[in-house]
Amino acid sequence: MFRMMLVAGAALVVGGCASTGTHGDAGQARSQGMGAAKLVSSSTVPPGSVHYDAKSGKCSSGVQLLDKATFDSLVSQWNAPANCKMPSKSQVPSTTGYPDVTANLHSSGSAQVLVLLEANGYVDSVHAMCATDADYARAAEETAKAISYAPATCDGVPARGIFLLPFHYER
Repeated sequence: MFRMMLVAGAALVVGGCASTGTHGDAGQARSQGMGAAKLVSSSTVPPGSVHYDAKSGKCSSGVQLLDKATFDSLVSQWNAPANCKMPSKSQVPSTTGYPDVTANLHSSGSAQVLVLLEANGYVDSVHAMCATDADYARAAEETAKAISYAPATCDGVPARGIFLLPFHYER
């Protein structure tokens, strides 16, 4: 039996001034075409943020980037016993990428990614499920890869895990 793991308190809110300045923080997720923004954890996802409904296989809004068949295939390959303790974020970078295209428009957006986490806590892969647009999807994927995680544990033994991680970008 599979249990989709949702990291407790996993909502990440990205906000602040975006710029194309220097990449001073070694822990930040940044790439070409992104500015910098402060990253904070939140226990709730703001209303209107995109989210993926695993039962229906559809996104609440925005662009759906991964179809239900692909999602189901990934989940079936990474299933975990129902008695496992969920993975958690162990270290979150202080800043992250914020799409410059949208940052200049003073807009907000969101994305939800599927994270496949190895038993050693390293990210195997990240897949954007849905997002306001492709820029937010890319920023969320890069940020999810920059976060350090404690792996799931099953009967005290580290185990692979899979979970959805939401991001909300606000100005």
